[in-house]
Amino acid sequence: MKQGKLTDRQTKELWPGAQLVCGKKDFLFYKTGITPHPHFIDEENGNHFLKVLIPKKHYGPIVGAQWKIPLAPKDEYLFSYKIKFEHGFDFVKGGKLPGLAGGTANSGGHIPNGYDGWSARMMFWDEGKLSFYLYYPKQTSKWGEKLYLRTSPIDTLRLIPGQWHQITQHIRMNDLGKKNGIIEALVDGKQAFFADTILFRKDDKLAIDQVFYSVFMGGDDLSWASSKDQYIYFDDFYVSTQQAKQ
Repeated sequence: MKQGKLTDRQTKELWPGAQLVCGKKDFLFYKTGITPHPHFIDEENGNHFLKVLIPKKHYGPIVGAQWKIPLAPKDEYLFSYKIKFEHGFDFVKGGKLPGLAGGTANSGGHIPNGYDGWSARMMFWDEGKLSFYLYYPKQTSKWGEKLYLRTSPIDTLRLIPGQWHQITQHIRMNDLGKKNGIIEALVDGKQAFFADTILFRKDDKLAIDQVFYSVFMGGDDLSWASSKDQYIYFDDFYVSTQQAKQ
């Protein structure tokens, strides 16, 4: 694919069945150019990758940078991608990154009830700290549960601007009536989080059925916004029921 703007049509060619997540007003602003187009294809040393604009003085979902990409419903998946924050990236207070989800892919303060949906996006924080941002029935806050990734029991993992990292999620749904769901994260091939006590669902019809691609700063006010335009890069998206590429 050539360098330049990645259109919605091209996005759907890359991710068959993908659906843009936004309201009618947001979609109109996006299509008429009132809000900026976030996706571009860039190239370095012959390798093409996705370049996502984080616009200055903007917080909350970026129209065009939230998609739901369908998967065949299953109880277990691995989802992996490479990510690089540009040199000098200002993490501010944090922002959202892609993850697996199911059903209604709950977010935005909509706490799952065990029958509607769930989501396990990633989230970056100040200084490049990384966590799961989990919406599930047992969460303790209206907003997503923050499960920080660590390099040791006392050291929080940090992503380094200007350097490619690989994030791999492993999710396995709980058996009905049991709190035995698995949520695991590896960064650069090393385990950084593991829990096997998660209750994702109370109905076995609920499964992993989508990638929730979501990239933005925030947060719910301007204190989360960047003071400058900046970029996050993605490459090698990979979804499998088999062992993920490392």
